[in-house]
Amino acid sequence: MPSHQMLKYLSKLTNLKKLLSSGQQDEADALVSHDKEHGRTWLVGRGGKASGVKDHAPSDRFVQELATKIKLDLEQELESKVNKKVQENMAWVLKKLGDANPGLKLDIGDYCPASSSEHDENGTPMTQDGATS
Repeated sequence: MPSHQMLKYLSKLTNLKKLLSSGQQDEADALVSHDKEHGRTWLVGRGGKASGVKDHAPSDRFVQELATKIKLDLEQELESKVNKKVQENMAWVLKKLGDANPGLKLDIGDYCPASSSEHDENGTPMTQDGATS
């Protein structure tokens, strides 16, 4: 024999089925939610964050400024790497030219001023051997 509580749920379920089959969605929602402010699907799509936690998304202006700064930094870094590589290659070409023509006199400073710097960590082909043409 079903208990009193079970009979109560069965009658509610029967009422819900009748309301839904007759197309009365709002009345069915009210029956499920006990006439509370929200319906049965009020949690669908909610983030689950506590109400005291505020989401501080960065502003578009901040994002734009940050993107511009990053682009400029990358541009400067890439430009310095390319310049260094060009200078190293130019020094190598001039060294090979000097090896092929020992009597050739060139001022390396005109072509690659940074190739023989004192702070050259890796050493270019010109500074590794200490040779100048």
